[in-house]
Amino acid sequence: MHLQPEAWKGYVATFLIVCSALVSAAGRSRESSLHKASGPSNSTRFFLTACAQFKDEDTILQEWLVHYIREGVQHFYLIDDGSTDTSQDILRPFIARGLVTLMVDDRRAHKPALSMVERYNLLFKPFFHSSTWMLHVDLDEFLYGRGISIAGYLRGVAPEVGCISVPWKHFGSSGHVEQPRQGVVQSFLWRETFQKGMLGKSIFRTAAVRSIDMHWQMLKPGYGSGYPMAGGRMGSQSALSGNTQHLDGEQLLEQLAIHLNHYRVRWREWYVSVKMTRGIADRDVSVYDEDYFERFNAHDILDDELAIRQNRSKRAPALPRDRTL
Repeated sequence: MHLQPEAWKGYVATFLIVCSALVSAAGRSRESSLHKASGPSNSTRFFLTACAQFKDEDTILQEWLVHYIREGVQHFYLIDDGSTDTSQDILRPFIARGLVTLMVDDRRAHKPALSMVERYNLLFKPFFHSSTWMLHVDLDEFLYGRGISIAGYLRGVAPEVGCISVPWKHFGSSGHVEQPRQGVVQSFLWRETFQKGMLGKSIFRTAAVRSIDMHWQMLKPGYGSGYPMAGGRMGSQSALSGNTQHLDGEQLLEQLAIHLNHYRVRWREWYVSVKMTRGIADRDVSVYDEDYFERFNAHDILDDELAIRQNRSKRAPALPRDRTL
């Protein structure tokens, strides 16, 4: 399906105008050790926040932020792992508006070096007090509610639910060699067939979590986890791990109320010049090569659900003002 870019372009343009009018922030020098930009006070209370670590993601950062604001995220806690691109310039108006707390933390400054999970717990856990729910995602991961925003869905979740697991849908390059003009969501529409047992990311209740992990979270006693079904219900962990014999992967995926688009490889030039050269998040050695690109450059199924939903938006998202429950 060929989608028209006008709605998305207008939406982004309007949002940029809003951000530009807010403030022109002073430039910030990059540091090799931890530096935290201004964030919410200890008394601030959000319903939904997001945490992520990134490096050299200026081609997707703004689109990612705008997307999650539309899903109801009220604040972002971000770790910049030594970016050398324009990511911090993109973040300035968001920081000035109070939407982003930025921590510049080059992993090489830690002796001994911290693992990714250790750094998540060191830098993100102190912000648990600031929100009821938190998303834990990377910048190539776009969670979205199907028919209702993520924040709207979470308001119907039972209090004993501590973690909501959402499996990946892996999208390939859709044939793009150079950076497409329409943005990631509008440009990458082909993905692999969903398989049972797929890993993914999570949305968690901060009061329920003992420690942050890569994909799922370690919960305190008394809390459970599951997959997001309609009406705030939780599907069992076994449902998507192969124990539902009468349904194939795509049929199971269709039952989920929240999906997670994962744009691993994006366009080929970006993959070669950025992803193959920067290493992985907790060490300099890269696992990204030509075989990896081919493995995840899937084009089995046309999946334009999020792109269509995005195109239906006729105006920029309202910047969140209410920081209370």
